[in-house]
Amino acid sequence: MMQLFKHKERLILFFTATLLFLFYSYKIGSLMPFYGDIAWFYISAKDFLQGSGFPLVGITSSHIWLHQGPLWTYLLSFSLWLGNYDPLAGGYLSIIIGIVTVYFVYLFGKIVFSVRVGVISATLYATSPLITLNARTPYHTTLIPLVTLLYFLSLYMWMNGSKKYFCYIPLLLTVLYNFELATVTLVIPFMLIIFYGLFKKKNFIKSIERVDVIKAITLGMLPMVPVIIYDFGHGFKQTIIFTGWIFFTFFKGFYNLFIGNSAHIQDSSVLEFIYNSFRTLIFYRSGVIALSIVVITLLLTIKELFVYQKLRTFQAHLLILLWFLLCVGVFILNGVASDAYLLQIFPAVFIIIALGLNFIYSNFTKLAVSLIALIVLFNVKSTLNHNFFMGINENITLESRENVTRNIISNSLSQRFILKGDGDGSQFRSFTMPYEYLLWYRGHPVNSSAKQTFLIKEDRGEIYLSKE
Repeated sequence: MMQLFKHKERLILFFTATLLFLFYSYKIGSLMPFYGDIAWFYISAKDFLQGSGFPLVGITSSHIWLHQGPLWTYLLSFSLWLGNYDPLAGGYLSIIIGIVTVYFVYLFGKIVFSVRVGVISATLYATSPLITLNARTPYHTTLIPLVTLLYFLSLYMWMNGSKKYFCYIPLLLTVLYNFELATVTLVIPFMLIIFYGLFKKKNFIKSIERVDVIKAITLGMLPMVPVIIYDFGHGFKQTIIFTGWIFFTFFKGFYNLFIGNSAHIQDSSVLEFIYNSFRTLIFYRSGVIALSIVVITLLLTIKELFVYQKLRTFQAHLLILLWFLLCVGVFILNGVASDAYLLQIFPAVFIIIALGLNFIYSNFTKLAVSLIALIVLFNVKSTLNHNFFMGINENITLESRENVTRNIISNSLSQRFILKGDGDGSQFRSFTMPYEYLLWYRGHPVNSSAKQTFLIKEDRGEIYLSKE
């Protein structure tokens, strides 16, 4: 009987994964984003595959003296190699990552709370418009929700007696660093748990031996090897200086919040970004309803924190609240409208919502089922019917840029040419990179010594091509 149940569970998982693949890959050619920063990684991966050098760091961050890590370049390189450099290869890699993330949302909810919490959180997560966009976007931030999930699951398992998970924690933190520098703040829960364990003399701390610490440090250093090699020739900006800068930024944020100028927190663009993000993440039909769902379920989760007396359940609720509140707090302190900070919080949001709906389900079953069905149906419909959740110029998709590429090839009359950008965003080197990669892929690479010039301008979601 148990064997039959396992087979049924695998069949359900396979069927669900297939449905998700079809959903996420729906019109992927016309809906996949392919803006400049994405193309930067494509060109870096292409150059790596063609022997132009081993990339030690990734794209520059918003602070141009800092770079993201190179791990996404390596993953994308493998995908492009398998797909013979087809631009969609990166999109399918991202979709697979998205599907795996949905499974781990379910697994996290199941292990830490219950099967019902796992099913509810994974269902809502999988059908979210913003999650769907992330699953279609081949970018270095795509893996943040998955690795963050694994990180907090490792913390939970370690605290509850599985010592082997301790060694994975530094590894997951440095992997997160590689995908997005802003995730370095997630070291805080790890440090808090260590201090708590030392103060209370908990078994999960006392069981750690010297060999475990050495293993953990060794695993944590592995993803950092390319970055450290790079830093030896660049003044240790990615490691030592970055660490000092993080502490400075952290204390500066607290100073501005409580003593100095906190006007950046009330910045309308930041507030609008939060509103739109939660709206697109949870329930696009209404931002008010979306935020209400978060607030109500968050309060229910806090309520349950004080109701449960069993240590394991208390720790589970405390950990998920720490995850959510830490990421929100860092976002407020930073005061910058950036997806990088929100991606860390996506799984936690849906697990908290699932905990709240699970509480409602226990008392008002039909109401909870109706709410879940309503959210899922409206979100799926919105996702299938719209491409509304991109920035003004970021909604210029792969298909649009491929059309421009064909026009360039046709108008070049088989003569060599160069590209120039015009208008907003053209000051960045990455502006023309999507076209450069697509032209190279179609056998008509840009030639820096050519006299023929094509001028590209992107304005309000439209592309304008002219010849100088």
